Amino acid sequence: MVYTLGESLMDIIFKDGRPVASRAGGSVLNSAVSLGRCQVPVSLVSELGADRPGDMILDFLHKNRVKTDFVYRYREGKTPVALAFLNRHNDASYSLYKPYPEKRLQIPLPEFNPGDMLLFGSFYSLTSEVRDKILGMVRQARKNGAYVIYDPNIRSPHRNQMETWENRVKTNVSMAHLVRASDEDFMTIYGDPDPENAWRICRDAGAEALIFTQNKNGVHLFEKGSARYFEVPLITPVSTIGAGDSFNAGVVFSLIRQRGEKNLEKAVRSGISFSSNVCMRYDNYISPEFAKSVLSTL
Repeated sequence: MVYTLGESLMDIIFKDGRPVASRAGGSVLNSAVSLGRCQVPVSLVSELGADRPGDMILDFLHKNRVKTDFVYRYREGKTPVALAFLNRHNDASYSLYKPYPEKRLQIPLPEFNPGDMLLFGSFYSLTSEVRDKILGMVRQARKNGAYVIYDPNIRSPHRNQMETWENRVKTNVSMAHLVRASDEDFMTIYGDPDPENAWRICRDAGAEALIFTQNKNGVHLFEKGSARYFEVPLITPVSTIGAGDSFNAGVVFSLIRQRGEKNLEKAVRSGISFSSNVCMRYDNYISPEFAKSVLSTL
């Protein structure tokens, strides 16, 4: 089983000042949907309001084979909404609205088993209101033999808060076997987008490997004793909103299919393929057609 732990919300996407699409969103939710479309057993650990947007998101998850046993439905708040504004390069900036209740993530821990995987991250994993619950889940996953992947996914609007949250990021890195981060993440957190410095930080914190993405400038893979670089295909994206999340899904998909081999070079190539597909659409997840093509090659 793959567990994805993080925020769920409704994305409303704007282009040239007009709404062009609305989608179920949240970084790990996006990854979960891509994995569900690839027939990977996946469960979302998250929270939603007991309102119509929450119902719509839950129905969408069920249609895409994502288990929702660990999605907490609260009544004293509303499902979060993100307004995503695409620029001329189709990269997004956000306005976020999060009317959460006082009590959060009131759910039991999943029963992690050896061979399971846990993907977590984003600013959600640093938030004080859910921090203890998230740390408990990640520690339980490690203790029970699950493979843990952390994606910081922290963007520039949070830059002024990083002095407060930097130690929390370091703790998250220390609990992960694999970190998948972008140059924008490290620019926001440390003011330094250099891939080798990023690897030094992750390695010193205890991570076994780092996949460092740089948008059109390629991907670096660092493991203890080795470093590799991968080019990415040149594309004209429609939207980059789900690019990193789909990259994560491609990595997880490859590692699951390897059945314990943990060949990260194969995982990176899979991540690049998934990410390239999602950039060609307004959806935050790989297309059903792409999922079928991936499954047909197995």
